[in-house]
Amino acid sequence: MSRMTSFSLFCCGIYAFASAAAADRNQAETLYKQANYAEAYQHYQALAVQANIPPRLAAQDLSQAAECLRQLNRVAEWDDLREQVAAAHPGDWLVAVAIANANRSMPSWGFVTAGQFTRGDQRGGNWQNHRSCNQRDRTRLLQLMTHA
Repeated sequence: MSRMTSFSLFCCGIYAFASAAAADRNQAETLYKQANYAEAYQHYQALAVQANIPPRLAAQDLSQAAECLRQLNRVAEWDDLREQVAAAHPGDWLVAVAIANANRSMPSWGFVTAGQFTRGDQRGGNWQNHRSCNQRDRTRLLQLMTHA
């Protein structure tokens, strides 16, 4: 009887988590459609870095989070998000493909300021520190694909 009870509790826990994640995903989708990209990004980012969601949903959440970053012109945060999602879903090929697809639509340039690379445009010109990150991105994406 205790086995059956523990199995029932396990199934209820999974159902509660799945319904909470689905509600959060629906709320993020509603916020995105209302052009509340900052709030939608927070939801999509939280969903994408959860290790216990299915890879297909994690890939969709990552794609939506990347689109929110582009809409907000906060592409400098893309590299951190990419690494968080890759760490949460190691070896998952669907997530690796989603990372690669989202990376294609991010700017392939940035600036080096105080030894720190920042993706995207920078106010004030300063074209002396402008750098391309094509090879850096290519290397990282190949690492993710090989690991998957």
